[in-house]
Amino acid sequence: VYVDIRPSANIQNGFNNANQKVCINSAALPISPISPVGTSYSWYKRAPGETSYSPIAAYQNVADPTLPSNAIPTNIPGRTYFRLVANYGADCPSDASITYLDVDAQTVAGSTSIASGTATICANTTAPTLTLSGNIGSILNWSSSSTLTGTYSTVPGTSTPTISNTASAYYIATVKNGVCPSINTTPILVTVNQASNAGTITPVTQTIC
Repeated sequence: VYVDIRPSANIQNGFNNANQKVCINSAALPISPISPVGTSYSWYKRAPGETSYSPIAAYQNVADPTLPSNAIPTNIPGRTYFRLVANYGADCPSDASITYLDVDAQTVAGSTSIASGTATICANTTAPTLTLSGNIGSILNWSSSSTLTGTYSTVPGTSTPTISNTASAYYIATVKNGVCPSINTTPILVTVNQASNAGTITPVTQTIC
């Protein structure tokens, strides 16, 4: 009597490159199970907004359990789940494990505007308040420069910057969404006019005929 004893399929040791996070339309790393036990493998995915898994057509009942980069979609923001099913012969129970990929939307800098006050003030008066709108991502910091194309240095403030009321300056916000690259806003100028100085007239008095 011949007894064929087969091991049970097992893919419970985690994944290489599990739970990745990428910027939209960037390549993901290949996903593969760590120390898998099985003779055939099938991959399924559930995209953002979907409620059930659908098979990845080219990766059904394959011998190699690796899901390559070109089979991992990164064009939809949100979390996509990937489910791997392993089999070891028709008579043994299958095993399954899940990992996911987070895709961040591209950073959008948005637009800076005056929330209160004016863009031109007299020295040592109340400075305007700047606000950012239309951005996708978080403000990393605000910076200022005395010239449009000069070196920008970080200024205090996150949601809105501290504006100088003693010198004119250009202000920008640096915005970043997730793992996507940061972007600077278009500079906005706050002009500070120095106080007028009447000066003195000499001589103070004079005698004429």
